[in-house]
Amino acid sequence: MPVLEVKHLTKSFADGSGRLVALNDVSFSIEKGEIYGVIGASGAGKSTLIRCLNLLERPDKGEVCFEGINLRDLTKGKLREVRKRIGMIFQGFNLLNQKTVAENIAFPLLLKHVRKSERQARVSDLLKLVGLEDKADRYPSELSGGQKQRVAIARALSNYPSVLLCDEPTSALDPATTGEILSLIRSINEQTGISVVIITHQMEVIEAIGDRVAIIDQGQIVEEGQVKDIFYSPKSEAAQKIILKHQTDILPCNEPFWRLVFHGDILQEPLIATLTREVGVHPNIFSADIKTLHDGAYGEMILTFDTKDDQKKIADFLNERKIHFVKEETYGSKNH
Repeated sequence: MPVLEVKHLTKSFADGSGRLVALNDVSFSIEKGEIYGVIGASGAGKSTLIRCLNLLERPDKGEVCFEGINLRDLTKGKLREVRKRIGMIFQGFNLLNQKTVAENIAFPLLLKHVRKSERQARVSDLLKLVGLEDKADRYPSELSGGQKQRVAIARALSNYPSVLLCDEPTSALDPATTGEILSLIRSINEQTGISVVIITHQMEVIEAIGDRVAIIDQGQIVEEGQVKDIFYSPKSEAAQKIILKHQTDILPCNEPFWRLVFHGDILQEPLIATLTREVGVHPNIFSADIKTLHDGAYGEMILTFDTKDDQKKIADFLNERKIHFVKEETYGSKNH
């Protein structure tokens, strides 16, 4: 049984012109222990979706099943009880400024009337888990952004949840701190077996720690799969834009280009030099990068070739080396 399953979810809001559909027939499931990313542009429906997963926003139609229980069937009291097993962290941290780090982490346990000795033991364990043992008596105003998010993560874990919902958890952080927080989330996932749902507009976040990813666009899931498969060969226009967003300003205009993705030993080889020598072509390199996905490092290049170059020889060279490539007249036109 999936730990979380969404079936035909629809949510709309009233606006000046009538109804704005934020989610339209969204379905997916999350298995126990996996990190599942949902990525999309601003306004795609990401934040509405994550708030529907614990019914902070109530869907118009569809089901949200947590551990086999349809949350929409529950009374308010039962829903409050189930929500204790669904942790959530936010972009803005949402800490209580008048309370210390330890008090913030303990707050959900206080609401459950957990005994003081048990609260203290749990807080101590969580402070160690997130690396803030020496910050227990500090206040949020004395912490960096990364430290605040660590407190928020610890607080979200206080009730031993089965799922951790993360709403843009790193978008307010600098790149170095983002890496630290993502490593922490992955470490917690591996140590505890908790399932994680991350909503983000940054593909780099999902590349770093995700197992599977869904691409959301205009309120619909337009593509879903293993992170490496989406990265290798995005099919939907929305996924293609996200994968190539850092390259859109330098992509060649009005001429075909090739996107190469490769991993393993080929990362250590002088690929372009070998291609030039063996095939007799001189590619223009528009971009080249090494990506670190959860399951390893991948190389990525955007190249163009002279129209007189032998396209078949180029393709044969790449296929012999098991280099995945997509040749594009305009992005999304042809896959090889």
